[in-house]
Amino acid sequence: MDIASLVGLILGAVMVVFGILSSGGNIVDDFMDFPSVIITIGGSLAGTLASHKLADFISGLKSIGLAMKEPSVGDASEVISNIINLSNISRKEGLLALEEATHDMDDEFLKKGINLVVDGTDPDLVRGILETDLINLEARHKKVIGFWEKWAELGPAWGMIG
Repeated sequence: MDIASLVGLILGAVMVVFGILSSGGNIVDDFMDFPSVIITIGGSLAGTLASHKLADFISGLKSIGLAMKEPSVGDASEVISNIINLSNISRKEGLLALEEATHDMDDEFLKKGINLVVDGTDPDLVRGILETDLINLEARHKKVIGFWEKWAELGPAWGMIG
């Protein structure tokens, strides 16, 4: 988050608190209308459900937990050094020694690729399998992103109705 966004967020919060306190401080009566909240959230969710398959809708709702987690982005230099170490093991001890080296790996994608190589799979087939995995991962992510984009698209319209 850049400094301008942070300042805007803080100023917005201060304005809301000032508005609540200057009107007597009764947030429930002055600033909340529960039927409107129900119409806004329920209507936008219903519209999102209508525009997605049920399984995609459920996985989209479940993905809210992803927003709360810290992303585990690996350090590129660490991955590169890991690959160099694996290539050294392969050169010194042979391909079969890589199987034992993969037991301690956290990167499931790299682990799968190395296990395919150890099993003697054709390099073009290994590449095809891993590219297919990446394509499927991207497709799953696009479905979840589409869920949130649709909900964001319908929310303001239902908010005006509510």
